[in-house]
Amino acid sequence: MKPSVGIMIAAMRITRKFFSPVDPTGQPPRPGPGIMKTCRKSEHLSTFDLKGTPPPWRPPTPAAPSAQGETATAASPKPVSNDFSIQIATVNGSGSQSANSVLLRSIFAMGVPVSGKNLFPSNIAGLPTWFTIRASKDGYVARRKEIDILIAMNAETAREDMLSLRPGAAAIYEESANLKQYRDDVTCYPVPFDKLTAAVCPEAKLRKLVKNMIYVGVAAQLLSIDMKAVEGALRMQFAKKQKAADLNWAAVEAGYNYAAQSLTKQDPFVLERMHATEGKIIIDGNAACALGAMFAGVTRP
Repeated sequence: MKPSVGIMIAAMRITRKFFSPVDPTGQPPRPGPGIMKTCRKSEHLSTFDLKGTPPPWRPPTPAAPSAQGETATAASPKPVSNDFSIQIATVNGSGSQSANSVLLRSIFAMGVPVSGKNLFPSNIAGLPTWFTIRASKDGYVARRKEIDILIAMNAETAREDMLSLRPGAAAIYEESANLKQYRDDVTCYPVPFDKLTAAVCPEAKLRKLVKNMIYVGVAAQLLSIDMKAVEGALRMQFAKKQKAADLNWAAVEAGYNYAAQSLTKQDPFVLERMHATEGKIIIDGNAACALGAMFAGVTRP
């Protein structure tokens, strides 16, 4: 059925009323004077506010970069509390699993619902691996499509990991990698991991393992994680190894102190204490299935 001439004319009038033509200067089209105000995108739904009149369009104004924590954001962004994802890119076999677990449990100890997923393209030592952590005040556990914070500890994948970030994300990386050259719309936190590790770990053969704890301290400072929660998670991870616990805690403190003294917080992501994890535990799928089978009365494998 073909639309009538009257319907077509009405549609053209509505289009002219609410949408202005393309600006000949090449700028994006300015919103018309109609009732549409703005479109706010949330994680799960797209919501539209149809009340009021939009403010006049103005081009964004770039901000002057700072020495550390450089960003392309025009002004201090609105804080994003307890709702972001972290991707930690490391090398398989480097001992990063302990550091990742400490960071995950630290967020959990803050009362914030959190989940973690280890991605192994291969179980061969030396190949790249990624660990994702999602903090969600609403309790969502699935991995998010976009990464908000990157911790790039693998030199071979650092460039690709950096390029995959969305605009407005943040990246923590070894300062010698100079990942800032690839993106000017990502907040960058260069950290001298090797120098900090050498200062707290005299034994060269252990530095590869201790190095990962440096980024736990850096992330704790930038995200406002309670250091008591971090220490509790670390002592639990090395409950039977007092010497290892002390060494790794020294690395965490070194990372935290460096971030506090040398990095300027520019990204919007922050953790605030909640009470949503009280009475709960962190457990993986295999252990949950085993406990479920036991409670169901299964006594044999």
